[in-house]
Amino acid sequence: MAPPAAAVVGASGPVGRAVVKHLAAAAERFNGIKALSRTPAKTELPVGVTGVEASMSSAVELEKALAGVDTVSIVAPQGSPELRRDLTVASAKAAKAAGVGHVALLSVDQAVDGTTVFGRQFKEIEDAVTGLGFQHGVTVVRFPMFLDNIWGAKDSIKSMSKIFEPQDPTVKARYITVDDVGAALAGAMADPHKHGGRVYNPSAPLHTKTDLAAAFSDALGRPVEFVRIPDSDCIAFLTGTLGMPEWQANGVINIYNGINAGLKHMVRDGVDDFRSLTGRDPSTAVEFVKAIAPNGF
Repeated sequence: MAPPAAAVVGASGPVGRAVVKHLAAAAERFNGIKALSRTPAKTELPVGVTGVEASMSSAVELEKALAGVDTVSIVAPQGSPELRRDLTVASAKAAKAAGVGHVALLSVDQAVDGTTVFGRQFKEIEDAVTGLGFQHGVTVVRFPMFLDNIWGAKDSIKSMSKIFEPQDPTVKARYITVDDVGAALAGAMADPHKHGGRVYNPSAPLHTKTDLAAAFSDALGRPVEFVRIPDSDCIAFLTGTLGMPEWQANGVINIYNGINAGLKHMVRDGVDDFRSLTGRDPSTAVEFVKAIAPNGF
């Protein structure tokens, strides 16, 4: 069986770049790799990857760029729930029109029931894209919150040696690194016949926030404490300090509430699913913290 030609739609953001990185690292498994974005000249691409100018808002550009492609990863853009849904679904329709046979679709844990801010958003995306009838199906890859979000706590860790979040520090929950998100999506694209039509829930090994604070303590050589805060304080930080839209901050709180309630899809281990997609183990929280701790914490 000939290797598939691959493309990433939305290749300029952190997740898109991670997918491209892992496709390029396994270039021998693909018959060409395209990275689609509005400004490919501004994106540094690995050797063997072709940058192609194509906007998610232009069906004509997407269809032209995706001609001859067998498998595509569509990375939902930042923006309002409506914008993310509309651009992702429009990109999938353009891929279908271009003859693409398989989609590796980024989604989130909460899409399993669609009752939260992000859950509703991504369930609509999942339903629309899987309903388009791709020849080799859609691989839905549902991810938990990113470990990389700890960068938002850099100042409090650096100045106070504290991490402030509304999560119960004793609950073991699902997280994953952005780099491993890219690896999982690239793994799905490498074998559309195996992974098409399936839903995966990859994650790093489960850990508590107490575990995370201990990892920072070990990496930094000083005690770092996790402090649980009220939801309202977290929303004030997300909207005020980080400038996050209120709807998005409420979506983050939904995630913490689901973890605190012990909802199965928020606390189940996803290491086996990650192995199924990539053939290796995911990065652990301890490994991730050791890698980033020297960078300003």
